[in-house]
Amino acid sequence: MNTRLLWLVAVLCIGVAGLVACGSSYSSKSNGLVIVPSTGSAVVQAFGFDLSSGKPSTINTSPMITGNPAAVVVDPAGSFAYVATSSGIAAFSIHSDGTLTTAGSVFTTLAPVAMTLDTAGKVLFVALGTSGQVASLSVSSGTLTQVAIASPAGALGLPTPNMVGLAVTPLTFPALNKTSGASNSVCAGSASPAKEFLYAADAQNNVVWEFTVDSSGNLGTPTGMQSVPTGSVPAGIALDSCNRYVYVSNKQTPTISGYAICNDSLANVCPIVATQDGHLIPVSTTSITGPGSQPTALAVDPFARYLYVVDSGANKIFGYRLSQSAGTLTPLTPASLSTDSVPVSLAIRGDGQWMFVTNYGSGTVSEFSIVPASGAITAQAVITTDNNPYGVAVK
Repeated sequence: MNTRLLWLVAVLCIGVAGLVACGSSYSSKSNGLVIVPSTGSAVVQAFGFDLSSGKPSTINTSPMITGNPAAVVVDPAGSFAYVATSSGIAAFSIHSDGTLTTAGSVFTTLAPVAMTLDTAGKVLFVALGTSGQVASLSVSSGTLTQVAIASPAGALGLPTPNMVGLAVTPLTFPALNKTSGASNSVCAGSASPAKEFLYAADAQNNVVWEFTVDSSGNLGTPTGMQSVPTGSVPAGIALDSCNRYVYVSNKQTPTISGYAICNDSLANVCPIVATQDGHLIPVSTTSITGPGSQPTALAVDPFARYLYVVDSGANKIFGYRLSQSAGTLTPLTPASLSTDSVPVSLAIRGDGQWMFVTNYGSGTVSEFSIVPASGAITAQAVITTDNNPYGVAVK
């Protein structure tokens, strides 16, 4: 770690005494791990947190990165983190002590805006912003290899898309937890989905595009190129782990658009098997109210019961109960909690009990605990990071 970063760590230890214990040990058995790229300082930081109390601690690892980092994803095994930067995609190994080291070279042939991994951790999907393209990369021990690039540019005579967000349907459903029924989703233990689809939010044309995905990660388009309208300027997209509903945040409207996926998980929506091609059917529109509201990032909890939405304009996080039969949204109690300045990203841990929100404007990460049985969230610690944190991932 260079002198500047050592000085930074010292300042953090003083500035957040009682909230972040610097130099604390990390154990994967008793701690979670939060990974946060810093756009302002071009580093990737790691923080541990106690799984019982939520108390965070700084892990003394901040590898430098080429270009300005933004989005970050962690593979299902928790072994590698992939960070989108202005220069491409960088891979990092996640070690047993929570430290990060560079894994291979930066994948420089893309200009990524947003990313998502399939549930097997074998394919990384990348939204390429104003190029109007979506790419798929095969993943093997931190090494990325381009599989395909697809684009609906020119389809239906529309302008070149601005791909800002991605969501991919699951390859497997959540495992059945036999000791805690409260932590089970309605699809837990069910047979794996028969098909895989990818959805891309287009902020230029105010639509969601649909792509088919084969077993190698190749991208295709259904006959006629499926798309569905959103609200004005979609900014984020999320999909529930039971392969039923897609939600899109519309920054300018401001609303959340809800869609049912026409597939074998919702046969009642599309009873004719031939039409179960993954296209989306609008089911709800939920307004975000309040001064300056600009909903952006959003995520469904791992058990497919609650939706959480970051509001970058109002500096809040909103929570909703997801109707299992209709996909409609009902506000939780309380309906929202405050974050720090300009929240931009959120991540929920796989146990459904912890959520982290990066606050770009204040240089912090807000930590929230989640009650799985009700979806209620409670503010916990605020973690001070380096300059302008953007993406966040948690394991």
